[in-house]
Amino acid sequence: MISSFFKTPRSKRFNFAPRYYDADKEAFKERYTQIEAEMNGKPSLSIGSGRSLRERWEANKNTSSYSKKSNLRLLFIIALLCGLSYILLYY
Repeated sequence: MISSFFKTPRSKRFNFAPRYYDADKEAFKERYTQIEAEMNGKPSLSIGSGRSLRERWEANKNTSSYSKKSNLRLLFIIALLCGLSYILLYY
């Protein structure tokens, strides 16, 4: 009984199989999609389209109604907190 109290549990084992990443193959695929998009006359939707990740994130954020939803959510939370504080203080 006492011996089981001091035993530590065994560590968990995970099955992780690492994947091989080929930078040359990735660059080839990206260039291939760019050339294919140019030939078809469509804009390229590849990941590395010449802009950094931050620039693409900002462009996506500005095109959506992100700021409007954020402001509305903030206003709702403030109203909720004011209502709860009023209830707690005056009742």
